[in-house]
Amino acid sequence: MRTFTIAERPPLQKTFSYNSERIANLEAALSRERLSPYLAACGGDQRRAIALYEWNSAVSAAFYIPLQNVEVALRNACYRELRPLFGPTWHDQPNFLRLDPGFKRAIDDAKNRLRSLHIAADTPNLVGELSFGFWTILLAPRFESTLWIPGLRKAFPRFRSVTSMRLSRPPVAQRFHYLRKLRNQVAHHVPIFNRALTTDYSSLLETISWMYADLAEWTDSFSTCADLITKTPPHYSVR
Repeated sequence: MRTFTIAERPPLQKTFSYNSERIANLEAALSRERLSPYLAACGGDQRRAIALYEWNSAVSAAFYIPLQNVEVALRNACYRELRPLFGPTWHDQPNFLRLDPGFKRAIDDAKNRLRSLHIAADTPNLVGELSFGFWTILLAPRFESTLWIPGLRKAFPRFRSVTSMRLSRPPVAQRFHYLRKLRNQVAHHVPIFNRALTTDYSSLLETISWMYADLAEWTDSFSTCADLITKTPPHYSVR
């Protein structure tokens, strides 16, 4: 099988011709219920609703890259700061697990998923397997004195230089709660066309920059979010 360099690779975009029958087929496949938010936004016009659906799918896919990077950055930054607090195998230490009964359940579930895939349930693999929700819950108010002050605040060394604000847990936790909701919408194929997507994208890049130098700029250098946000269907504009 021939392989292609980036320069040689043929374009992925293909032409799809629309007519009333094909639009009806698409509506049947996607379901009227699924298309209803798009139809409502387009005054019931099926063709425009399909165009908005196409654009929403493309921009949702584009958001995967910055969402992936903010999640990876958070778990790596937290992992870095948990080791000095609880040791290299912090996830198995009683003084960590006793902080919340949900920790052991989440860690045991992650280990079981890894083992079911015949992957070693060691610390690096476990860090990757634990959910975004697990890492964001570490920023909850009840862990202010046990996790945040002793160590997790150090996961955001660039917060003050980026925001010109004093670092504190509440705005960090609030931001990650907001981004986790966006991530869940994208992951579960919920429409995002009615969100403030320009703000969402800026928030993602800023949050990444709280943790690691260069990662946000690198993310923005190959993300297509900003470009796609400006290319909404002509009858619809995002905030």
